[in-house]
Amino acid sequence: MRFLTRRRVEKLRREGIPDAANVRNGRAVGRVPIKEKAPAETMRSYVNKRTGKTHTVPEGIDPGFEWNPGEARAKSLSKALVERRNRFDLAFPPAPPQGFPVSAAIRSVAKAYAEPVQRAMKAINAVHGTGTLPKIPIRSGNAGDYLGLFAADTRGPVAIRLTGGDHVALTVIHEIAHFLDFAALPGEGFSSKKPKKKLRRVMRAIRKTAEVREIEKAVGPAHYLMKPPELLARAYTQYIVRKSGDPGLIAELVILKFASTQVNKQWSEESFRPVEAAFDRLFKGLGWQKDS
Repeated sequence: MRFLTRRRVEKLRREGIPDAANVRNGRAVGRVPIKEKAPAETMRSYVNKRTGKTHTVPEGIDPGFEWNPGEARAKSLSKALVERRNRFDLAFPPAPPQGFPVSAAIRSVAKAYAEPVQRAMKAINAVHGTGTLPKIPIRSGNAGDYLGLFAADTRGPVAIRLTGGDHVALTVIHEIAHFLDFAALPGEGFSSKKPKKKLRRVMRAIRKTAEVREIEKAVGPAHYLMKPPELLARAYTQYIVRKSGDPGLIAELVILKFASTQVNKQWSEESFRPVEAAFDRLFKGLGWQKDS
């Protein structure tokens, strides 16, 4: 077997190759067209005299050579790698997040939303902890035209209010993001409005995405969807879903991303990578999660 350049192949198509069936004085006489289609494959049966088993092999291929050793080696190495990775994960489990669990700040939860709130808090707690947070209840109703609403005043956080919908757990994470933005991230009030260094990187990464540019083009820069707290909350929601790996939350996010006809869709996986990396740096810098 040998490699041929395109020019060489075109020359062989024009001139053919020496006719090995017509040889005179040790040299081929005349030329024949080249064959560019593989011949039809015929199979034959072979009985292994040692085991008595019958094998089917291609005609012209000796038994034992009808397999790709490189492919078999790759499968063997892949299997060994998975087994070793599993053993490593069991021997060295991931370190738990640092700080207090965010769920410690939840004072009370409306009974109607206990299950989705629990799922949301479990996902957040699996990703990171924080410092000591002020207490905040999660209540039902009174969210106006929104599925969820974070309320605060000059004294601090007041409540998170929910009105239902088909993705309550995601709404809880979204509103918890507003809560952390207001009560935990460095700065006064909503930190995303005047972000400090590491949070500034997050906001910059969010605004650079194609999805946010499309939203701004569709609704204008003054729309609430373009407000820093809203951008941060939407991005934080996708970050928690991705990092926690919760199957139910992932399904909700997929439905929200592809079923909605609104402009406030979530990010594609490729577009979100820089945002995720910026969040990682932010939370590691704050001591909310350990270095990987």
